[in-house]
Amino acid sequence: MLQAPSTYKKGIKIVSNILQEISLKMIEEQQIIPLKTGNIYYGNESFSLPVLLENGIYYFKFFPTKSTSSIKSEIDIVNYLIEKGIPLPRFLTQNDKEIFQSKVDDVPTYPIHSDLYIGNIRIKDGIFKGFIDFSNLRESYFEDDLGKFFQSILLANAIIPEEIDKLIKLYESKSGIHLSKRNIYVSTLYCMLDRYFSKNFQGHNNESISTIKKLLKQLERVTEIDTDMII
Repeated sequence: MLQAPSTYKKGIKIVSNILQEISLKMIEEQQIIPLKTGNIYYGNESFSLPVLLENGIYYFKFFPTKSTSSIKSEIDIVNYLIEKGIPLPRFLTQNDKEIFQSKVDDVPTYPIHSDLYIGNIRIKDGIFKGFIDFSNLRESYFEDDLGKFFQSILLANAIIPEEIDKLIKLYESKSGIHLSKRNIYVSTLYCMLDRYFSKNFQGHNNESISTIKKLLKQLERVTEIDTDMII
């Protein structure tokens, strides 16, 4: 687990306060009045702000730079999951704006690497030495890093989805850290779908789809399905 220096934490807090102020102004311009807001969650080229409205908590996603391809990729991912009948958070239309609604997940967050694929892990003589390339450092739940790692070794055909459980148990036994299988599979699935729908990825083949379908089955196995959340 990465430990954040105090300067990093102070910097994140200052930036978060500024982004929150800008985000609230944009939300209120749409005649949407928040009762309360949560902490900002940073993603890849985007960030989300949890907002409490009268009938629930909603997540507003912002893209600091114009990124049509990123937005399209996220829409493709959601549509794919809908087509496969996977339970998703609901959407509420208010003032002709679609707002993402979700249950609050009480999971602690930490600074994570966010690009933890094989090429960014340094090993010498079979011994782990450290990580490189911290350009995507952000705050998220711990399992998000492992999702990216599993995506990288799945794409390299080093493992199959059914072997992820065994690796999770091995990690827990060596580290003493209890992991959320659900969060790992959600993160791995998202990374696979993001790569699949990326315009720069030419892996639109049956093997990729087969891996994604197997991950969906694993996610369904470890997740309690809430039929009220199915679109």
